[in-house]
Amino acid sequence: MNTPVKVIVAIIVAQALPALADMVAYGGKHSLSITNDVYIVNHTHDWSAGQLHELYSDLDHHERFFTKANNFSRITVLERATGREIFSSPSPAITYLWLSPDSRYLVCLSSIMLRNPYQLVIWDLRTKSLVWKEHIAATVAVLTKEKMRDFYQQFPKAERHLSPRTRVAGPKMIVDYSALGMPNTIGDEAFMYLLGYDKPHPYSTNFSQSVTNSVHWYYGTPEIALVEAKRELVLSLLDPEQKRIFIHVPIPRG
Repeated sequence: MNTPVKVIVAIIVAQALPALADMVAYGGKHSLSITNDVYIVNHTHDWSAGQLHELYSDLDHHERFFTKANNFSRITVLERATGREIFSSPSPAITYLWLSPDSRYLVCLSSIMLRNPYQLVIWDLRTKSLVWKEHIAATVAVLTKEKMRDFYQQFPKAERHLSPRTRVAGPKMIVDYSALGMPNTIGDEAFMYLLGYDKPHPYSTNFSQSVTNSVHWYYGTPEIALVEAKRELVLSLLDPEQKRIFIHVPIPRG
């Protein structure tokens, strides 16, 4: 790998790392809550927890944020009338909570990317199950299937790490590769290859990321709506420019 490429990667990584302001903004304990006629939902997140860095650094197993390995961040749902706890789960860091009108679904949004693997989480409170989790960045890599094959042939190490972060959209492959630590995980050259195919996120061209490791992907009051269609949930909300976007979430079978 030649020096100019290393310099470019160093700049990219530096931009992804938290500045001093990040450590202040993401320090101490964070709490958030909402209430409707049925439930009280509370979220807490402790940025000082030592396990946070350890869990996030394991890029291939971010689902552990929803297990007992996470003792620093939690969602708790209480029955409003009695105060009885009806649901509790470890969670990523959340910045916006929403309950569906029938109180069945809990939608959690996050604008935080710093050591935070998911920016969209949906729970079904009736079945007490996790319906959807998704990492959202301002941009993704978009490759043809042929280019994707070429990429994996050239960088076989990257396939294990990126396959779970890749989805098919017609003839295109959409790769969610912009996670903190990814250049070290897949290698600088592989990261630079994907950077050459960087495109705005397919949900909206209005998403953006800041050097403080936050992603601006929803409007302050996103006006969430959730409709249950055949074999899927259709989540809609306002993007930063107040344009409505639609996210299709498959309903788990069983």
